[in-house]
Amino acid sequence: MDVYNEPLPPKRPETKEEFVEKIEEKFEIISNEKTELVETLKEGLQKFKGDKTLFSLCKKYKKMFKRPRVVLDYECPPVVVVDCVAVW
Repeated sequence: MDVYNEPLPPKRPETKEEFVEKIEEKFEIISNEKTELVETLKEGLQKFKGDKTLFSLCKKYKKMFKRPRVVLDYECPPVVVVDCVAVW
């Protein structure tokens, strides 16, 4: 007999290490996706020069990554760079 078990939701981070790991994992995913998006935009713009839809998508990309989409309630501490070493 086939029984369907609904998958469990992903475990939420609890420790500092789990939060750091989850955030780094998400940065990696976003970085990879952003790189693929840029390459696809470039290729499409070269292949279909002057296309208004692709140009509009390029403007949307620039707008999306120009400024943060979410304002954090907690501000990161200022970083001071001293001889190429970040100091909190």
